[in-house]
Amino acid sequence: MSVQPVAQAEAEQGVEPPDAEAIALPAQTEDAAEAGPAEAGPGETGPGETKLAMVAPEETPEPGQTPEPESEPAPEPEAVPAPEPESAGVVDPIAVPEPEAEGELEQQPDPEAQPEPEPESEPIVFPEDPQALHDLGIALIEGTTRPINEAAAAKAFSLAAKAGNPAAMFELAWAFENGRGVAPAVAFAVQWYKRAIDAGEARAMNNLGFLYANGRGVDRSPEKAVELYRMGAEAGEPSAMGNLGWMMENGIGTAQDFLGAARWYEKAAQGGDTQAMLALGNMYLIGDALERDPREALLWFARARAAGRVEALSYMAEIFESPGELHDPERAAKFYVQALSEGDGWVQTRAQRAWDGRTAVALQRELAARGLYDGPIDGDIGPGSRAAMQALLSAAQNG
Repeated sequence: MSVQPVAQAEAEQGVEPPDAEAIALPAQTEDAAEAGPAEAGPGETGPGETKLAMVAPEETPEPGQTPEPESEPAPEPEAVPAPEPESAGVVDPIAVPEPEAEGELEQQPDPEAQPEPEPESEPIVFPEDPQALHDLGIALIEGTTRPINEAAAAKAFSLAAKAGNPAAMFELAWAFENGRGVAPAVAFAVQWYKRAIDAGEARAMNNLGFLYANGRGVDRSPEKAVELYRMGAEAGEPSAMGNLGWMMENGIGTAQDFLGAARWYEKAAQGGDTQAMLALGNMYLIGDALERDPREALLWFARARAAGRVEALSYMAEIFESPGELHDPERAAKFYVQALSEGDGWVQTRAQRAWDGRTAVALQRELAARGLYDGPIDGDIGPGSRAAMQALLSAAQNG
């Protein structure tokens, strides 16, 4: 039993899926070249976002299915710390806690009372309409239509939130959690997330779940995190779907359920969650929970790459390095070199014995063609080859 492959689903809808063999080496964009190493985003929604990365890991997940056990990836989506194993049982439904009393909430630092920011060429006029206030806050914190001014953004969100705008409640909670325009105050972030949840804001369900998963501002409770992620997932929030999938895959806060995890990953990925694309691709690549399907894995990694995930290059390279119908050492080497040139250094962590010999030779040729390696082309990934890879990586990281 397995999750319906996306290629099959697209075929049924009349959409022609891309051919795995026709996937070209993604060109390095100017932005990617300047960005340096990709970091997994937080497992929360930020200002104005509706599609987010999953739970943020300390390290980028490594590609799966490596030739040697030492180099097999730990496909951890983002930042829920690895807790002690949870008992695998049915989790009782957990209601979202009620917001604190109004009097307690009013004791929070008031963004409206913050010192006025430096005057701008155009004075900031705060409208009365709650939605217009919310939109002004987004523009001020993102710098889309006027200069960034986080203090003024927090004030706009506060005014809109107090007027009952659910999205502004979420943005104000995020500002308190991250100290954007106000002093950090996670306890007040929790209160505003709860209010936003009461108003039906799905992103707040995801973010409050993240706080419970990590014990920030609340007592750590993986079970409550799962309940909140499920609420957000069922409300259509892609990041909550991905986070729920990760908790189910790892058996944290709920019974371990690989197929259930794959289903939620697929829904999250279809909603644009790039971490879920990587996680789903890795499940197809490894073949433990789902039937192994390197072509389906490659399609998901290619989608993640197209959405800006640099580490997808290493996953794709490994598919071309591995034995099988897609084995292509030259393409694998090109993808590994491209990953290094964009700041992903996973390939450097591999032991010599983990390398496919032909891919190692092709990698040395690629490095030599760039003027970074002048040693023998013998497939021995030793100090010279590693120094060349490090030079490429350092150039990306240092701009």
